[in-house]
Amino acid sequence: MSVMARCLIIFCISLNLFATEQEKLVSAFHERFEVVKENGQTMRVLDRFIQAKFDIRPYVQFIKSALIEEQQRMASKSDYEQEIYKLVGDASFVEKGKEIKYAPIVMDSLNELKDLDVENVFNDPRFNQVVNYFEERINRGLSLIGLNVIAELHDPLFFYKRNVTYEAVKMALNLAKRITSSIPVLNTASYVLVEVERLIRERRHFHQNMVMHYLENVAPEKLSMTHDEVSLVWSSIYESQIPWYAKWESDSARASWKKYGPNKFYSFWRMASGRLRNWRSNYVQVGDRINFAFNRVVDRKNNPLIINLFDTQNSISSKPAVAYHENDPQRVLRMRFVYTIAELGLSFVPIPQFIKDIGSSFLKSQYESHRITEGALYAHFETEGNQEMMDQIMAQNLNPFELRFYDSYMTIKDF
Repeated sequence: MSVMARCLIIFCISLNLFATEQEKLVSAFHERFEVVKENGQTMRVLDRFIQAKFDIRPYVQFIKSALIEEQQRMASKSDYEQEIYKLVGDASFVEKGKEIKYAPIVMDSLNELKDLDVENVFNDPRFNQVVNYFEERINRGLSLIGLNVIAELHDPLFFYKRNVTYEAVKMALNLAKRITSSIPVLNTASYVLVEVERLIRERRHFHQNMVMHYLENVAPEKLSMTHDEVSLVWSSIYESQIPWYAKWESDSARASWKKYGPNKFYSFWRMASGRLRNWRSNYVQVGDRINFAFNRVVDRKNNPLIINLFDTQNSISSKPAVAYHENDPQRVLRMRFVYTIAELGLSFVPIPQFIKDIGSSFLKSQYESHRITEGALYAHFETEGNQEMMDQIMAQNLNPFELRFYDSYMTIKDF
């Protein structure tokens, strides 16, 4: 067989594999997302896997179970403190010329929860009055948006002018302060309200990152859209992430609507590529770029990793965050679980508020944006039909409002 013939065969095989991958991507996209058209024009993108009505009970049950589980772990593990110090590491900040390490703050936060009467707090009528009031206000506001709307192509203010979740939190917090003087009940209720509001927003962002994986890798016509419509989907996704107070950014989005999203995306893409170049020497091997945000690498200890190029390790490090440790699959999940619980405990610690704020900011910087970006990683594994890794990413997302969260969490949780 001639060299030319062999090259032609290899080319045909590669072309066939590419076509098969494209078919998988297209099929997975249309199974999950609905492209809504009116008069032949794409109006919005909906996610079939997001329930239409909000129910607060999954999160309340999750945080209650998590607290009880961590209390049991504290009581049964003799090396519990060493585990926490190892997870947090040597990170520190300087205040008035003095170095303050984060690990003792996290440990103090967890110790404050050791003797918390979890059943008493969560069964308190005042606690339940607050969360039920919040659920009612949230559902009233979200009816204006639709929980499953991923992108609204022709309204540059669609998400910004419907920033209703923030208002619901504010009203519920005021109610909590009026009706209870119990510190455990007030602190826990306040924590639940703030976290639930954040998780509602995060769920949409997580699914929007799924969409972006497909927009990056599939031709517009295969997604039943035109090139211009895909650009508008990008713009709506980024518009939905504008904070309620950032009117200047909302005005910028409206002024350049067709180009706003693509410009944002490719700006982040270039930033991610630059981060990989800057940290290239930290890895003995740099593998495939999975998509816009994730890359396979092997670190200097020969640990295979998936790194997140969009998000840094935390607020004091510019190193790419790790989304998955192949040799320690539960590490990311365990770390996020601990930090989630520690944030509640921090409200009980008798230290100055500014230190609490610094500690809380550090804890959130370890995982908050990371798990949203991982929506793109979930979409990659969904396309491959890799259920094990889908479960892994969904579990470490730690969002009880996801339909598959509990199944995934219970499947892989092994602390």
